[in-house]
Amino acid sequence: MNQIIGQKRRLTNAGSYPILDTNVIEPSSRDSMRQVLPDVDNCIARGAGNSIGDGAINDRLVVSTRGLDRMLAFDETTGVLVAEAGVTLAEIADSFALRGWFLATTPGTNQISLGGAVASDVHGKNHHVVGSFGRHVRWLDVLTAEHGIVRCSPTENADLFYATCGGIGLTGIILTVAVSMVRIPSNWIKQVGIKTNSLLETLEACEENAHYSYSVAWIDSHARGSAMGRGYLMCGEFAPVEALEPAMVAQGLAPNKAPGLKIPAYFPVPLLNLPIWSQVINGIYGYKGRKGVSESLINAADFFFPLQSINLKMFGGGHITYQFVLPYAASRDGFVSIFKKIVDSGQGSLISVLKLFGPQEQWPGNISFPMEGYNLGIDFKVNRNMFELFRELDAMVLDYGGRHYLTKDVCLSAEGLRRGYGKSVDEFLAVKRKWDPNNAFRSLQSMRLELY
Repeated sequence: MNQIIGQKRRLTNAGSYPILDTNVIEPSSRDSMRQVLPDVDNCIARGAGNSIGDGAINDRLVVSTRGLDRMLAFDETTGVLVAEAGVTLAEIADSFALRGWFLATTPGTNQISLGGAVASDVHGKNHHVVGSFGRHVRWLDVLTAEHGIVRCSPTENADLFYATCGGIGLTGIILTVAVSMVRIPSNWIKQVGIKTNSLLETLEACEENAHYSYSVAWIDSHARGSAMGRGYLMCGEFAPVEALEPAMVAQGLAPNKAPGLKIPAYFPVPLLNLPIWSQVINGIYGYKGRKGVSESLINAADFFFPLQSINLKMFGGGHITYQFVLPYAASRDGFVSIFKKIVDSGQGSLISVLKLFGPQEQWPGNISFPMEGYNLGIDFKVNRNMFELFRELDAMVLDYGGRHYLTKDVCLSAEGLRRGYGKSVDEFLAVKRKWDPNNAFRSLQSMRLELY
């Protein structure tokens, strides 16, 4: 079989870890993408390159989907958008927010591709209400290794559809996505902020305010003792037009222009100290919650994507988000033990975010991350001690019945994956082997996790 060489490039992702030199090709159309596949037997698709992990990197060949950047159709009566996989969520928001439409769910960054959102089955601040991204996908066109381009949906080639949503690119290259959008009354959120004084209080506040469509808690990852896990819970709903000032009605999905803390993207690294800046940022959220409970109107971009202004590269080195979910029954004991382990490690976290996950039907052959419980993501600067800590945390998460988010993972073991996801792994692999019998689609992560 002939091998596509592509252009040699140095690739990394939003966390600058891992970094490697590999071959990259970027077909500019569906037809050119289809022509590539017969000559490829070891590749992985990559969208905007903003995941944190090694699931969209391959040391042989990466197939970029950014050339597939067209929105193809939109049905005003059903809200279904048909777009190519390389379109970003930000481009969708820019095109539709002022028209009164928004994606049913969106993660903490919209700088990711539509295909990447499907492959990761991303979740948002409203998972407890609407579930993950794949629950709003109507159909997909997937370029498979064995059968070419295949259309799949919950009613057509359903096994491929279920395995592709959350399948981290291992079933084929997503070409086209049909996804349902929802109507919104404005581009503003009526936000309620609630200060909490401990980890248990944070968990209780999340449960007590689960009636809000959107909620997320920022947790202070440095507080110790009785204050460990204190935080600031942000809940919200889209605001009706009548609640807005005239100038606000016309504003699109764009961050507020009010003065605030601005850090240059490439501030000299030696002048930055991650633990100190972690404490500063956590302190800002503590200050925001000084009144206990507060209400405000906030632009949707500031509410949904507050971290996009933080460039992790400015802190030097690589960064990894350790992200996992624990079932409700184990949440209190589990989070207290796990959080204490993290705090005691002294490895300061810049970002620590807690979200509530609602019930979600387990699709056959699906290895999507969300399950009913609490989802915690904590950022770490890459160092040797971090990996030792992660191995200890992995064991704790699994002992409490939890599992890890593969899109953020860089060091989970194959055994750990199977403990966390159970029989779903074997079901997924059966589907992968049907549509990709020679394991043409593989990544650094899939080889580590033995997903072949």
